[in-house]
Amino acid sequence: MADWPEALPCYPIEGSFVETPHRNVARFMPEVGPPKFRRRNTANGSSAGLTWKFTKAQLATFLTFYTTELKDGSLPFNMEHPITDEVHSWAFESEPEISSVTRHAHTVSAQLRRLTDVALADINIEELEVE
Repeated sequence: MADWPEALPCYPIEGSFVETPHRNVARFMPEVGPPKFRRRNTANGSSAGLTWKFTKAQLATFLTFYTTELKDGSLPFNMEHPITDEVHSWAFESEPEISSVTRHAHTVSAQLRRLTDVALADINIEELEVE
């Protein structure tokens, strides 16, 4: 699995990182009485939105990483969590949005999914890389 390039900042623009845990609760409605809830599983991922600020050279590095190593965002990658500093596996949920701030500075906004070990087990990376 690819690692986030060292040449790129893994920390997003301050205040741009928003993470939402996935709903991990199953609801059952019995014929009589209140609804019952249970936890689906112990491994729970999350979705995150964030924006990085890149120089022109860093943007080129990011685009190469995204299109070549991640096969247009179809493969997961390892990156430090912006809050906890722990390394997690992430995947792009949609294409990144690139905006020009100045001639030499750009922002890249992305929606990522933090993957769990269970989700990673379901992904056959070798099969994806062959295609």
